[in-house]
Amino acid sequence: MTEIKLEPENSNFSSSGPLEVSIEIKPEVVPDVANPPVMQSSRTAPVAEVQVETESSYSPKARASSLPGPRGPSGPPKLGWIARTRLKIERLRSRLRKIEKDSALIALGAFLAASAAFLMIVGFSFEKPELTFPVGKVVFSKGTALRQLESESEYRAIGVDTGAVAGQDPGVVYNRDTVLTGATSTLKINFDNGAWVEMENDTMIRLLFDAGPEKGRIQVIAGRVKGSGIDVEQKDGQKWIPLANQIDMISPRPGERLRVEDPTIPLQRIVRFEWKLPVPSGVMEIRLNYVGLDRSEPSYALVAEAMAGPGAGVSQPEVFRRVIGSKNGLSATFVPLSRPGIYEWELRDAWGNSVAPAQGPEGRVELKRQFSLSPELELIQTAEPLVAGKLIKTNLYQGEPLRAADLTLRWAQFGSSGRYMVDLLESPSSRLPFQRREADSETLTIGQEQVSRWNFHYRVLTPFHAGFVAVSKAVAFRFEIVAPVAVFPPQQAELSLATLKKTDRGGLLLTWERTYFSDAYLLEVSRSPDFSRSEVARTVKNNFAVLKGLQPGTYHWRVKAVGLKRESAWSAPRQLRLVL
Repeated sequence: MTEIKLEPENSNFSSSGPLEVSIEIKPEVVPDVANPPVMQSSRTAPVAEVQVETESSYSPKARASSLPGPRGPSGPPKLGWIARTRLKIERLRSRLRKIEKDSALIALGAFLAASAAFLMIVGFSFEKPELTFPVGKVVFSKGTALRQLESESEYRAIGVDTGAVAGQDPGVVYNRDTVLTGATSTLKINFDNGAWVEMENDTMIRLLFDAGPEKGRIQVIAGRVKGSGIDVEQKDGQKWIPLANQIDMISPRPGERLRVEDPTIPLQRIVRFEWKLPVPSGVMEIRLNYVGLDRSEPSYALVAEAMAGPGAGVSQPEVFRRVIGSKNGLSATFVPLSRPGIYEWELRDAWGNSVAPAQGPEGRVELKRQFSLSPELELIQTAEPLVAGKLIKTNLYQGEPLRAADLTLRWAQFGSSGRYMVDLLESPSSRLPFQRREADSETLTIGQEQVSRWNFHYRVLTPFHAGFVAVSKAVAFRFEIVAPVAVFPPQQAELSLATLKKTDRGGLLLTWERTYFSDAYLLEVSRSPDFSRSEVARTVKNNFAVLKGLQPGTYHWRVKAVGLKRESAWSAPRQLRLVL
């Protein structure tokens, strides 16, 4: 008997997919139906056990232990429809996998063929760029330097006196060249675009001008370089990073205005010149020139007079010149300067070429930097100014009549000088005065009619020594024009018009305190607290006024002073009430 068993792998499953059938044949003792049971003999026959895995909604456990099926007299029994379905499914799956593999290979082959065809078309359609072209020439060489062309595998000698290399011009370098200096050799290359590079010993670089002769960069594979006008890259780990290829001129700063700090003679200023190279390098030459006097100095006239003579104000090149070494790329030197005016300084390399510093304003490259040495030394002490001969700073009346408001500026005597110049300034930072006066003593008196303003600054100057000038600090002079103070009637007074008519003046008397240097007073009376409409508006010479014809009601009044070419603010308003 053939037993076919159907059994899901998991009795607790539920699915809706295809049916999967597995068949397992087990030997089994089959009784001979021709003989009685008691005479039964044994022989083995395969038993097919079918294990079903399904993704359908069928979930109970099923096992068929006695599925009928025909079998041959001596071979294994024929499989039922479930087993045959399983075999067909496996054959279909095998064919499908083979078709998929064949399709993938066909698609890949088609893609590769199309790509190759596209590359061939592109290769024939566009002209291959020419990467080998001259970019510069060696202008200085010391010792043995080597160069490897892009198209070659060996290094050949290159230098100023080297002959033709691989049929090329002697000393000419090309794009993608690799240049190498030895332990005792140096090399300098001037590029066609105006840039240059100097290689120290034991240095290897590669020239990359793929973007064209006007735009290039240098890769420093080993060693140290310096240069100008070209991008320099150095490898940091696996990344090429740009390096500064210009010198940083640290001090003096461009346009800096230096002063002499020690007034003892001889007068001089010790100036520190400092610069930094992008990488440690050899010697540099510093050159310092005297350009001439600084015309923007307020004391220019005095200095020009003191320094008058042959060659005064004319440029004197090479006031200072020295070759300076560097330590870790940083260089510095000290220079004493004893002549006021404008200076300029520059750096040059070992071959005398001017070295471009960092870019200046708006991207301009400044080969020379200018600074100035001021001729002024703050050595003069000033005193409090006088107004009308008094130490007053306001026009408030102090019990003593003053007439003309003459202004007197004072200062302490400086040395044996008997000639001074006084500058009137709008502010302490003003470079040029709005008025300049001369004095032959330690005072300067300015008449009231000559004073154009009563708030300003002033300073005193006198020639000192060797073109230097002694000056004072810029001192502030402020004279405040204040408003008069109302006196009578008192605040919120109530007055009878009948009583006022009986007085000798027959009107309303208003008075206020005097103020110094007041040519007149402006009086305003209004019924409105904000004085939007005036009942009385008049100018009076004295510090009082008599008003007639006023009607009963509430009034407000105020007054201001006019003098010294200015007007004061209004006094605090007062209120009064007139009744019958």
